Amino acid sequence: MKIIFKAGVGASFPFDRAQEIGEELLRISTDEELPTASEIVESAKDKTSPLHDLFEWDDSIASEKWREHQARLIVNHLIIIKKMDHEDVEVKAFWNVSKADDPEDESARRYVFAVKLLKNDDYRRQMLKQALDEIKTWREKYRILKELHEIFEAAKRIQKKLAF
Repeated sequence: MKIIFKAGVGASFPFDRAQEIGEELLRISTDEELPTASEIVESAKDKTSPLHDLFEWDDSIASEKWREHQARLIVNHLIIIKKMDHEDVEVKAFWNVSKADDPEDESARRYVFAVKLLKNDDYRRQMLKQALDEIKTWREKYRILKELHEIFEAAKRIQKKLAF
């Protein structure tokens, strides 16, 4: 039986390459497990590898991209304490949103402070859509667990109500 690979939401590789990438990862795997990240990079160094062009090999560019990744990690892991329903709740401090009509336009993406985000209808809608997209991804991942179906159905109703 052939395994069918698809790209998940937010994949960093072209969706139409998912099958090729999945097959290559299986090819370099052992019977028991996928190689480590460093073993995958090592295999991808071969210019004939289907994984080769998915990596940045120019060290000056790669190092800058790594620092940008580190900056995103810093911002994404800051929280604030916000009073909600008379209770202190930990909330993500900064949210990544788009300032343009096209949410996929990377040049228009910005971090916005959580308190300001909730006061802007467009940003709030983006946040709701992101939450529902993440629930959809989570639903796909855990759909084999019947115990969670009530949660999935509730999320579908909300998504339908909000027309996303």
